Amino acid sequence: MKCRELREDELIPGTVSGISVTTVSINPTIYLPYLQSQLLSLGARFVRRHLNHINEVKSIAPHIMAIVNCTGVLACKLGGVEDKNVYPTRGQTILVRNECSKMYARGRTVREPKDESTYIIPRSYGGGTILGGCRQADNWFLHFFNGLTSGALRSIIISRKESPLVALRSVLN
Repeated sequence: MKCRELREDELIPGTVSGISVTTVSINPTIYLPYLQSQLLSLGARFVRRHLNHINEVKSIAPHIMAIVNCTGVLACKLGGVEDKNVYPTRGQTILVRNECSKMYARGRTVREPKDESTYIIPRSYGGGTILGGCRQADNWFLHFFNGLTSGALRSIIISRKESPLVALRSVLN
């Protein structure tokens, strides 16, 4: 991974500092089905069930060699696991048709809410671009906040002078 501080002439007007990072971005709608197909070809079996306790797995597959617990945030409620250190981090993004050649992230200003941020993540193979967003720790609310959407879009439009955005869908993650 390459990382460097941006020179003053590279900064967006009004920005105090910036960092350039070379990293990897994976499009989950392409990568996860590929990963699943690879595991299936190796003999893996996927089972989706509602469990109250992790030990119930033994009754579903008594001769299993390995268990991958994919409960995510609900690990805090699964019997036998009950990980109290797990909590949700609510995110909200917008998928647009526009293609972007680079990934961008912008920190908030002192006048913006502490749980909002602005980022642009291109998705490979014509997957559009993800615009964000927010990062709200311990927020279980499952509905979309339109105010966050307009705030993220406003920040992105101000920071990037590119073609008009064509929204495909809003995503709660």
